[in-house]
Amino acid sequence: MCLKTGAMYIGSAKDLANRLIDHVYHNQGSNKRVQNSIEKYGLKNFVFIIVEFCNPDQLINREQIYLKWLFSLPKELRYNFLSTADSSLGYQHTEEAKVKISETKAGVNHPIYGKTGELSPLFGKSLSVEHRQHISDSLKGRVIPEVTRELISKSQQQVDRTGANHPMYGKIPYNAHTIYIYSLTHDLIEVFPSKVAAPQRNGLM
Repeated sequence: MCLKTGAMYIGSAKDLANRLIDHVYHNQGSNKRVQNSIEKYGLKNFVFIIVEFCNPDQLINREQIYLKWLFSLPKELRYNFLSTADSSLGYQHTEEAKVKISETKAGVNHPIYGKTGELSPLFGKSLSVEHRQHISDSLKGRVIPEVTRELISKSQQQVDRTGANHPMYGKIPYNAHTIYIYSLTHDLIEVFPSKVAAPQRNGLM
């Protein structure tokens, strides 16, 4: 729901964590109206709420009940395009199709390729403790097939993380220890934000 306008989107998903990622990272599987609204008002003005947990075979029926309620509201208060619940839940792509889909989104073709630092959709934002717990709970017991692991590994190898492209480039780790260098007369000579940034010298302590 958008806190600025009160507009809402109702949907169902078997994998809630991945569905949330679709919305946040503007993936193709997300609702365009939601994406445009996030772009306009910013992620900080949105809340994502799990209204009900149910068995997978009940998802569409339960979603339809909520959609009926949503479409009783004025048009400007909903992001959904259709009043009828629909889902591809249960459809299985062939391995060949999975490989093709993965390749089309690998490397420079990935929706957030190169969007690091301030360019990242999540820059300066953090999920609430409740959202983190929901994501953690939805991932428990999840087993990633070996073929998927290989595809993920392959796609990650194509991403350039050297130099300024590294996500930690120019940043100081939260657990870094500041290094103070004093002279023999106890005068402060220099300060370094971490031991990695401090020059490596041989000496006695």
